[in-house]
Amino acid sequence: MTAEDDNVVLRLLREIRADMGSMTLRMAAIGRHVEDMKESVGYALGLSAHANVAYETTGQRLDRLTERLAGLEARVEELEKPR
Repeated sequence: MTAEDDNVVLRLLREIRADMGSMTLRMAAIGRHVEDMKESVGYALGLSAHANVAYETTGQRLDRLTERLAGLEARVEELEKPR
């Protein structure tokens, strides 16, 4: 190999090293972005599940209150009947 060939090889190796450095930074940024998205999705799913449970619980409580109210109305009607 001549000195000129050595210079070309060294130049190419330096360019590859510089490209690898910038790629490493981009990959780290992508990794952080993926982790942020994963956390956001987990949080959103958690809130969604919590909201669903709260909705069902509220519905069940409303059903129980409706039954109790119907029972109380029946008792009031019974008490208000003329004797």
